[in-house]
Amino acid sequence: STPAKGLGIIKPPEKGVFPLDHEGQCKHVMKEIMDCLKKNNHDHLLCKSISKRYLECRMSNGLMQKEDLNLLGFDKKESEYKSIRDSIKEEGLTKEEEGFIAGTHVKRRAGGKGIFDWPR
Repeated sequence: STPAKGLGIIKPPEKGVFPLDHEGQCKHVMKEIMDCLKKNNHDHLLCKSISKRYLECRMSNGLMQKEDLNLLGFDKKESEYKSIRDSIKEEGLTKEEEGFIAGTHVKRRAGGKGIFDWPR
């Protein structure tokens, strides 16, 4: 088959595919992550240790390729993640709390309406 017009060649993800967990082998850890995120206002740093356990579960059950977790962003101890979060809170408001909206910083060309008016 030919690629859709304008899309070019579609490449697979760099790390490969991640099979679904049809048998629910890691579902209990995934549920812990979701509960943690809800409890902590979706602050992923406070749930990082559970995320690490989830990836370890997937690797040990053949649901993803074994990978050094340090290379996946799990290179610190849990206490270090908490101190990172605390230091961010001490610095003041986050960009979003200050009213930042993604994409609004993009300059428009004269007379244009936005990003979709850019020359192609």
